[in-house]
Amino acid sequence: MSVSMTGHLLALDAPVVASQATTPGPFTDGNGFFKQWADVAAQRGIQVVYQGFEADIEKVIAAKPDLIVGSASGADSTAKVYERLKGIAPSARR
Repeated sequence: MSVSMTGHLLALDAPVVASQATTPGPFTDGNGFFKQWADVAAQRGIQVVYQGFEADIEKVIAAKPDLIVGSASGADSTAKVYERLKGIAPSARR
């Protein structure tokens, strides 16, 4: 889920199906995925759950995740909503 973790998970060939994204800009593609791994995300059909750094819990619920991986620090930190995320699916903060 965490945009800052998605590239790492893709590099490990993890079965990522959706991710948070940031807004499109000079370092991101039109979806808001970082350019370093945006092509891989496109090839694998990674869907955008929501854009921005505030977790959209309703959109996470709608995505019906099997596992949620979030960042423990930084702009996309899920620390504030971790307890809620744990109620949706098994969750890990890294």
